[in-house]
Amino acid sequence: MIKTNNNNNTDVIDGLHGLKFCASHEQIEALFKHSIEHRLTPIEFVEKLVAMERHERDARSYMRV
Repeated sequence: MIKTNNNNNTDVIDGLHGLKFCASHEQIEALFKHSIEHRLTPIEFVEKLVAMERHERDARSYMRV
């Protein structure tokens, strides 16, 4: 089983939310786990993070219309 440091993850996720990221804590945590399991490079991780955030913002924007 792959372990992540939940305290550090929470700090990072809180930091992302402080930057106004819309993705939920659970979504970002799942991305962390996926990235570790699939050994993503830092660039691949950021690409997925950006795609996830864009999707979440688009979904929220669509719900407002």
